[in-house]
Amino acid sequence: MPSQKSISRITFTALLLAAATLFSVCWYSGDGSKIPECVLDTSVDRQDAAIEINPGPRAGTDTGGTDGGKPVAEKRWRFAVVADTRDTEVGFNKAVFPWLLAAILKEHEKSAIDLILVPGDLVYGAVNARLEIAAWIEVMRTVYDAGIAVYPVRGNHDIGCDSSCWNEFFSGSRALPDDGPRDEKGLTYSFSHKNAFFIGFDNYFSQKVNVNWIQGKLDANTLPHVFVFSHEPAFAAYHSDCLDDFAEERDRFWAALGGAGSRVYFCGHDHFYDHARVTDGDRDSSNDIHQFIVGTGGGPLHSFVPPYPGDNSGMILQQVDHAEAYGYVLVEIDDVKVSLTWMALATGACDSWSYRVKR
Repeated sequence: MPSQKSISRITFTALLLAAATLFSVCWYSGDGSKIPECVLDTSVDRQDAAIEINPGPRAGTDTGGTDGGKPVAEKRWRFAVVADTRDTEVGFNKAVFPWLLAAILKEHEKSAIDLILVPGDLVYGAVNARLEIAAWIEVMRTVYDAGIAVYPVRGNHDIGCDSSCWNEFFSGSRALPDDGPRDEKGLTYSFSHKNAFFIGFDNYFSQKVNVNWIQGKLDANTLPHVFVFSHEPAFAAYHSDCLDDFAEERDRFWAALGGAGSRVYFCGHDHFYDHARVTDGDRDSSNDIHQFIVGTGGGPLHSFVPPYPGDNSGMILQQVDHAEAYGYVLVEIDDVKVSLTWMALATGACDSWSYRVKR
């Protein structure tokens, strides 16, 4: 259980920041214009046979759990996703990140959150990556103590912490799976949890994406839900550097996800929330994969308006949701149904997107 001192530290910070939101429910973009917390593109067709779009909050349902939540259910459970918790000069964002953790722990008290995916840029990394990662782990202690597993991968700001450094910090009770490719143990890995299979991969060791290793893991999986995450978007939005720097490998990776029945790819790098449907041209929207950029943990917010400017290899991206604000994505699994809800820190749960996997 978290200590009283650590709970008080995060709670106090959260109360101060929450009070500030009484004066404004919007964040500001870099050019000074107001950006609504919840933005929904109603022009996108939301009538898929195999997916459901649910206007309104989906969080807080009775999903079972541990450590303050209700008993865990094997096929009904939740996890969270957030990337880019870094600051602008050193370490993590000491204002936003503790507030975000307090929000996740509060949601966990309602009904357990089993694990958190962190797709890179934990810290700024410019001064001393080792010390910054150590401080990040210390502020995450209340999450670990609450029984929530944490699965990070490195971002470009974390590469000052090499594989030996990374595995030193993420060891013992915090150890990451060691089934990755040779020399990438702990950096690239896979794991199973209940009825879901996860792959997290490093973009900065020897290649952006190790397609052959990922394909092998996907081929061996027998679980119905598949979630894959890394730091860089597969399709560019704000930053030009992403997986499309090697478009042929990206396309093989994307086809591997589709062949495994995956419907979602999580990433960060861009500092906003952006949900895009990637249409592959087969006229079957029920198998389209959706890119979720969740770089909303503390980095300076970016502005972005489509079109998606990278090398998309003929695939069409439609923006489904977008918010230039801090928060996280809450994923709720109920047997074959998956619901993903954008949880804005200033306003709470926003619109949700759902789909069902085929049995």
